[in-house]
Amino acid sequence: KERRDKSRNSYTSEVHKPLRYTQPLPKPQLTPAAKPVIEYPQAPLETILVIPDWHQCPNHPHRLKAIKWIARFGSERRIPRVVHLGDWGTFDSVSRHAKNETYEARSKPTIQQDIDHLQISLKTWLEAKDADWKPKQEFCEGNHEYRANHFENANPELHGFVHTRIEELFTQYGWRFHKFAEPFYIQNVGFVHHVNN
Repeated sequence: KERRDKSRNSYTSEVHKPLRYTQPLPKPQLTPAAKPVIEYPQAPLETILVIPDWHQCPNHPHRLKAIKWIARFGSERRIPRVVHLGDWGTFDSVSRHAKNETYEARSKPTIQQDIDHLQISLKTWLEAKDADWKPKQEFCEGNHEYRANHFENANPELHGFVHTRIEELFTQYGWRFHKFAEPFYIQNVGFVHHVNN
């Protein structure tokens, strides 16, 4: 049995088929990059105290010492703005990593314990810093705080119960709350805990 191979203009048998078509590689082309435009803020540069993940947890109360130390540091230097980059607490009570039926999960705190410890840690910050040091306070929601959203999504009867309380506590203690993965900017500098792809 024979057939006409149009690409080769010849006869080929079904037994001997021509090689598969291969995509030709494109030739590399270099395009000169545009010269970046750097905008410098008109106002004097602002000093910012940036604090990342300190993972406060009711099972580890000794971590409160870190809050006191950083509060004293900021008080001594009178830094006008504080940005916390998120993961203030661990919120293991609503973690998906340790399933509730496992042995590991027996050490998880309750939701109420996590909420209570968040309030204790926020109060610790407030009391440890000098009363006359009143910086602007910005909080970027971290993936650990965002665990509450995943938990409420899996348990819709509790929707708004946990995460709303977390956000309310930060606001109550003077922190401006920025949603998870949403950057905000100070003098052209972006701050965020995590950027989604």
